[in-house]
Amino acid sequence: MYGICYCNDMLPYKLRFGHHLAFAYFKVSNHLQDGSIAVIAQIRNALALATHSFFQERHFLYVHTPIITTSDCEGAGEMFQVTTLISEAEMLEKDLIKNPPPLEADMEAAKQLVSERGLAVKQLKDAKASKADTGASVVELNKAKESLLKLDERSKLKPGIPQKDGKIDYTQDFFAPEQSHTSRHLAVFWMVEPEIAFADLQDDMNCAEAYVKYMCKWLLEKCLDDMEFMAKS
Repeated sequence: MYGICYCNDMLPYKLRFGHHLAFAYFKVSNHLQDGSIAVIAQIRNALALATHSFFQERHFLYVHTPIITTSDCEGAGEMFQVTTLISEAEMLEKDLIKNPPPLEADMEAAKQLVSERGLAVKQLKDAKASKADTGASVVELNKAKESLLKLDERSKLKPGIPQKDGKIDYTQDFFAPEQSHTSRHLAVFWMVEPEIAFADLQDDMNCAEAYVKYMCKWLLEKCLDDMEFMAKS
């Protein structure tokens, strides 16, 4: 790029020769990205695949555990609690289960009733019937219209349909909020947590060492170009 760049203390020009930019700077300057984010995504993809491959080859059972539970482990309940903030939605859900939206036949019947009541009112007015008879017919027409309106509103609502359809490996994202302001703790992170029944410390160390070696070998074989790119960045 060629041109004049005016800089001052309020708007410094960061792209100077020999000046190293923090990686976080490129997150807000997409037009200046050098491909690092894409490379990191590819490396993470390879690590995730290698992790599952490692534990599957060693006959671990991959288990999905819930992120938010009623268990108060390690004092997490003192830092973060989940409350019911959608009570109105839950009430609507229960109401829809008890009183499901009307069928198309119900809508047609309600429309037909409104049409008939409307025709009856017109005939009474044309025949110059008494005010009492005409008023009663109008009341019935209004009730039919109100019933049709309620059916039309309910027909637009859809209830939530529920879906029916050793060694353990817990490799997934974890949510652990803490009152920490350091770069060494994240509220949400991915963690590899294998569990081996009747294992001692030596078994745990052997598993951890084998896992690290497996990851390194996998990256060198599958992502060598990406690793070299990150080494130069």
